[in-house]
Amino acid sequence: MVNRFAYRLPYDSVVHRGGSSSLVQGIGAEGFVVAPFDDAYSGCFTIPTDDTCAEKGFVPEAYNLPAESTTQQQHADGVNLILERISRGELDKCVLSKVVIKRLDVDLKRTFDNLCEARPDAFVFYFDTPQTGAWIGASPEVLMLRDDNEIQSMSLAGTRIEGYSGEWGSKDINEQRIVTDFIVDTFADAGYDVDTCGPMTHKAGNVEHLMTRITSRPQGNVSDVRLLYELSPTPALCGLPRDAARKTLRDAETFDRGYYGGFCGLVNAGGTELKLYVNLRSCCIKNGLCCTYAGGGIVAGSKPESEWAETERKAETILNNLIESN
Repeated sequence: MVNRFAYRLPYDSVVHRGGSSSLVQGIGAEGFVVAPFDDAYSGCFTIPTDDTCAEKGFVPEAYNLPAESTTQQQHADGVNLILERISRGELDKCVLSKVVIKRLDVDLKRTFDNLCEARPDAFVFYFDTPQTGAWIGASPEVLMLRDDNEIQSMSLAGTRIEGYSGEWGSKDINEQRIVTDFIVDTFADAGYDVDTCGPMTHKAGNVEHLMTRITSRPQGNVSDVRLLYELSPTPALCGLPRDAARKTLRDAETFDRGYYGGFCGLVNAGGTELKLYVNLRSCCIKNGLCCTYAGGGIVAGSKPESEWAETERKAETILNNLIESN
């Protein structure tokens, strides 16, 4: 099997593995769904569990790793560019990311097992195709959980060191509110009634975030999948307004995110059950290189030094759990 996946759901002990010789475009078969940060609708594919699926042959675009790690100065330049556009009223928020590149021979199985042990609260995932490279991560963020009775999503934003005892600052509260409003409005615009619970503090490894749970009722398989594509990428990984944030990221980031900031997870045979998480706290391993991604939301009041420190802590979630091959 040239296309492989593995995952472990939060607070579960069972690891699910699978693979296939070819891919299915979109959410069209039971298996493991993968979508990139940009243009999730066209780039989404499924690694099917049944290798006899009739509709096959989808080949995603090849992902080329960034050429070099992001420097602190490059990151600061990006923060300042975003702050300038926020001051001009072009943006409310924009999520700037960086990459850390190391030449490592990573033991993927042992690293996956290590992440499962270190992050029982996370969705631990792995997928590998010849075009995408191998991606592995431990995501704290739900994009969509769907069954016959309920749809769940999550607004997760604002970051501080785990265990901090003070109140959340206005910058983090504002950042998380922007994400919540977008998700609630996206549901409402699609005709869904929404309930919210939060915000509350949510621990995610060595950091914690503000989190609001968002729930609704399914409307039907096709409608719900359309809603999924409308949600991704959320302002927690992109920004708002979304088109302006995407344009800004092309100017502020020096690399292609690929599947970082997209989503992945499982779908059942009828497409009625989805368990999809945002691809973050992750790295891509390809051609002997390991590229770790980390980002943070920039809003009015953000400081380049603090934003860099935040990305360092987030990157450590993966970097500290990588295990090299013997």
